[in-house]
Amino acid sequence: MLVDASVGFSGVGTINADGEEIPTTGLPQVDIVAAHAALYIGTQRGSLSLGFDSTLDTNLLAELVYESRGCVSGTYTIAKHVAAGVSIAATHTLHRDATLTEDRVPRDGVRALLTLTATHALYKSE
Repeated sequence: MLVDASVGFSGVGTINADGEEIPTTGLPQVDIVAAHAALYIGTQRGSLSLGFDSTLDTNLLAELVYESRGCVSGTYTIAKHVAAGVSIAATHTLHRDATLTEDRVPRDGVRALLTLTATHALYKSE
């Protein structure tokens, strides 16, 4: 069993590089608490992970999105070189910057991904 967790807080300050102050005019001031927590359980035969993330992220237009995401994923070995997997993620937006429109970020909801993985060794060393 493996547990992974972290918490971060936003802050406002001055950015300096090479002894010179970098202007921060026009940058958004967003107060957030970022969190990550995950639990991983597994054996050689199968694995299960549960996770939660609360993060501030940007899209390609540098618009802000503050989201909470829950995730469950797992794999199970069917045969020696074949494994099946499933991943289910639930996303809920806590806050969006006023300039961010709904069509630029995936909507809240549940997404699932099923996988089937086959492995084959191309080279074996003695």
